[in-house]
Amino acid sequence: MVDRWLHCRGGWHRLFISLVALAPALTSAASARAQSPAPPACTRPAMIVFDGSGSMMATTAGQSRLQSAKLAMARVVPPVSAIRPVGLTVYSGNFDKCDNVRLLVAPMLGSGPAIVAALNDVQPGGATPLGAAVRRGVSYFRERADAATLVVVTDGEENCGDNICQLADEISQSQPPLQVHVIGYGLDTRQERSLRCLSSRNNGLYTTVNSTSELTDALQLALGCGAVSQGPAWRAFAAVTRRR
Repeated sequence: MVDRWLHCRGGWHRLFISLVALAPALTSAASARAQSPAPPACTRPAMIVFDGSGSMMATTAGQSRLQSAKLAMARVVPPVSAIRPVGLTVYSGNFDKCDNVRLLVAPMLGSGPAIVAALNDVQPGGATPLGAAVRRGVSYFRERADAATLVVVTDGEENCGDNICQLADEISQSQPPLQVHVIGYGLDTRQERSLRCLSSRNNGLYTTVNSTSELTDALQLALGCGAVSQGPAWRAFAAVTRRR
């Protein structure tokens, strides 16, 4: 019995010595991962195309969609903008016009506070010139970036006469190459279909959200990377949205 115990003890002792010997290498590898730069997709500039149309006044659980979206943006954008340039284009304004697209913040590092402040002044109104807003983002990057990302946040479909799927094809052929993610807030199946081509034809993901927490997660995953989000969560998000 004692001999067997000594034998087991010797095995555990040898294992312990081996682990101690490996510790510096493991620590070095972990340190290298922590200090490695963010991959290009995480640092390329991004433009958020934000819906400030009249329909954003609709409420869920006592909170308007606009209030919910502002809160989600305030949670996500400041930390993301520390590692990638982020800008903001908004459509909102007169109910009778479709020419209410405005570039409020140009993409830059550390733009989070400026974006949050700009959103605080946005009042819901106007139609949904989604195509014009996306085109504004495309034109901004045409001479300023080698690659870029657009993240569209909308609670409605285009209603100012633009053909979104045709626009999607135009973007897919543009320079610089653009990735387009679309986050639909409370959209029905028909509205989803009208917007899905924008992301599917431009290497992006589409998802529909129905709450502040869901929108927060979707923004985090669409804008974030290893420094501010979790790889497994992104893969799960991609798997779910591609099945829809």
